[in-house]
Amino acid sequence: FKAELKGVADEEIRRRSREIILQHDYEQAPLFLVHALQLMHLPMQYPEHFAPPTISATNPQNEDLRAATYGALTYVDWVIGDLINAFKEKKQYENTIVLVSSDNGGAIYA
Repeated sequence: FKAELKGVADEEIRRRSREIILQHDYEQAPLFLVHALQLMHLPMQYPEHFAPPTISATNPQNEDLRAATYGALTYVDWVIGDLINAFKEKKQYENTIVLVSSDNGGAIYA
């Protein structure tokens, strides 16, 4: 686990996406934003407080991949909610279409 996700791609991308949403001039042009998460691929790196209590903080990928996947997916859900909240803060939620997609389905251990 990472106590802080500084330097982890998914967290850096989330912060940048949020910044783009909040700084965009919606009067001038619509916003098209693709936010591609890498998290569901190993190694799974997400804040420890998203992990279910059943997995070890020292080696979550190898002890219980199903629980680690659940924790990672909980983080993904939080990221999507955070970006939606950014649209709400900018008063653009009612004028926004959000599509969520997966690339190849769940792994056999999920």
